[in-house]
Amino acid sequence: MKIIPTIQQLLEALENPGRELANTLWGGDLRATKPLGKAQIYRFSRFAEAKFDLPQGVVLVSLPLYPDTVEETRRATALRAVVSSPRLCRSEFLHDAFCFPDPLGHLHTADLVAEFLPSGRPLDEVLMTGCRSDLLIEELRKLERDFKARGIAHNNLKPENLWLTTKGELIAIRAHRITREAESEADRKAFAALERMIRQADTETPDLDQEAEHRLRAQEELWEVGRMAEGMIRVCYQGLYGFMDSNRQWVIEPHFLWAGDFREGRAEVRCKSGFGVIDKEGDFVVEPHFKQIEWDPAACTILASDHLHEILFDYNGEKLGIVRLKEA
Repeated sequence: MKIIPTIQQLLEALENPGRELANTLWGGDLRATKPLGKAQIYRFSRFAEAKFDLPQGVVLVSLPLYPDTVEETRRATALRAVVSSPRLCRSEFLHDAFCFPDPLGHLHTADLVAEFLPSGRPLDEVLMTGCRSDLLIEELRKLERDFKARGIAHNNLKPENLWLTTKGELIAIRAHRITREAESEADRKAFAALERMIRQADTETPDLDQEAEHRLRAQEELWEVGRMAEGMIRVCYQGLYGFMDSNRQWVIEPHFLWAGDFREGRAEVRCKSGFGVIDKEGDFVVEPHFKQIEWDPAACTILASDHLHEILFDYNGEKLGIVRLKEA
């Protein structure tokens, strides 16, 4: 069974200027010549993701977390190269891109997907700060026509996966699930929903939560600003993460190496000792001793992985049991 690295190992690999990477990237490589500093790490259900600056521009690097995701991503990247659509962000599948050790010290390699983002910003940010709905809808329809003409489906279209370039063009990113389909029901529904969102963003009254986010994003000293969630906004200040309220006051002081947005009163965080989960007071529900952690608000459970085990906790951090013994 192929061993998949943890999010923490991905972050360490990207931040470590001395680590050798096997694949070159558009004439350079993923290894920065100095500490990355502003590297942003995100955790999704099937991927970990990092966004950082290289001399060539902003690069979005995705790490498939499971073997079936690796295969699906490999097929998707190959298809993207064949269709060569200008409405898809350029990407490369980097086979065995970096090395990492398992708990016994044996070295393994992991695959990555790298996307080069043009100048611009994601559609969800555009919708929060005001937009010309007529122009955006026309771009959305051009994107839809391009996909239909090429017989492809993105299968994960949403505002954060669309990028508005400085030239006013909409392109799709994170096309990890792209398939060959003449007519995609998933994309059809997504395009209709996106058009409704764009029209609403152009006509609805300002959202105070969105205004607070926008004010924070205008502050250059803040490296990253998340979404208003449950009365708090995740903020990265001087390389450390904390949470502010709508009045830009610290609710939880910045002392985490990474943090996710709050969902149902819980947020995943990373400390030097590992990943854990906090409550809205900033207290640990699950102590930060794990290599990987995933909070499931729907099931109200926390799945934490250490070197050998996967452990399931309930909402209050009570251990429900060991899910399985991982292979060494």
